[in-house]
Amino acid sequence: MWPRTQSTMRTLCSNLRPPPYLSSNSAVTVILATDKIKSSRGFVIRFTVTGSNSVCGSPNLFECDNSACIPRTRVCDGHFDCADGSDERRCRVDQWSQRLVRTTECGSPSVEPDVEASDRIVAGQEAVPHSWPWQASVQLKGFWPAAHFCGGALLRNDLVITAAHCVQGQRPVDLVVKLGSHNLADDDASVQIRRVSTYATHSGLQPDDLTHDVAVLKLSPPVNYTAHVRPVCLPGPGQQLPVNTTCYATGWGNTRGSGHSFLLKQARLVLRDFDQACAGLLSIQPNLRKQFLVCAVDESNDAGPCHGDSGGPLVCRLNRSSAWTLAGMTSQGTSVTMTSALCGMGAGTVWSGVIPNRRWIDLALSKL
Repeated sequence: MWPRTQSTMRTLCSNLRPPPYLSSNSAVTVILATDKIKSSRGFVIRFTVTGSNSVCGSPNLFECDNSACIPRTRVCDGHFDCADGSDERRCRVDQWSQRLVRTTECGSPSVEPDVEASDRIVAGQEAVPHSWPWQASVQLKGFWPAAHFCGGALLRNDLVITAAHCVQGQRPVDLVVKLGSHNLADDDASVQIRRVSTYATHSGLQPDDLTHDVAVLKLSPPVNYTAHVRPVCLPGPGQQLPVNTTCYATGWGNTRGSGHSFLLKQARLVLRDFDQACAGLLSIQPNLRKQFLVCAVDESNDAGPCHGDSGGPLVCRLNRSSAWTLAGMTSQGTSVTMTSALCGMGAGTVWSGVIPNRRWIDLALSKL
């Protein structure tokens, strides 16, 4: 959809109503691209002519870059009121003031997750809303709402960790990160959307060797820590996650027809010895160095991550009183690759290990 005198302005996907679009021209071109299914109802477009240069329709309202409206008095007040942070993006500092910067404890959700059931991502079991507050959705800018293609985890208010194969070759300007979301199709007041100003990928990543499948994204501007947006903990010095530790994977990946992937899912997994449960991956990628990887399986043997879950977190805690710690980022399946037609059910899954990659992660955190 674009004005006749301009380049493409917006690409819309799915059957959900998009946010309003305001054109400064008298004509707009709309092109519909569809598949061979002919049983759907089509679409309806409603338009009005306005003398306003904002979808908000009032001089007392500020239009965020995502077309949401906030009171103009909240612009440049030091707090991100627009989900995309655009109300604080072009501010001039006329005076300085002292105030406490909000911090938060890592690995401590304000909403307790359901860790009793052995739910699985592919089967479409929904997570308790906002119980994994570090969960991030890495998206392509300009595609709404079906822009999600990888997961991630919040490490700091301006840094998200994900899998390197998710962003390798992508321009930072084409990426956005959504945090605080449960339903990707519903950007409620909890959601914060940030641009990616730059990112770092592990230099050891190769096309035929995903041993170091890890990347860190720099957010601009930083997110606000809230009850629904909180960082996950990195493992402490000398900390180890032993075999048979129970962990959880989360994501919005493909559910293979067993549930709507707009809703966040969780899967209960158990850490296993690589040679016993994940050695099948070596037949696909013989150059892998298993000492940098984490292997985990679903004990029911019918669950696991799928397309769109790549980069998402695997988190563990040693007891109910301890914080949730990041063990790895979803990288690939063991019997098939994460980009193949099959995934999720049966075979183990391999994560890029945080503990063995910790030196590079710390270096990236200090430089970004």
